[in-house]
Amino acid sequence: MESRFEEIMDLMESSGDEIGSIDEAEDRIIEMSRGLNAQMLSGWCQRQEQLVSRSQSLDPELRSAGKKNFGGTPRSGRS
Repeated sequence: MESRFEEIMDLMESSGDEIGSIDEAEDRIIEMSRGLNAQMLSGWCQRQEQLVSRSQSLDPELRSAGKKNFGGTPRSGRS
């Protein structure tokens, strides 16, 4: 993540030689920001998944009970 921040800062601090116009600079910053956002959200999701997994392993009531085998209520003999 830190390297993406540095890339964005380098672009903002550049003299503009490698970027032709403000529109091109904006497009590059948006593209770089999207990559940073995706990386941050991915990391957040992984941490949340680990927290939920730990919680489930510690609390037996949160564990999956497995497949249900109940086929319904049998019919009574009355018609």
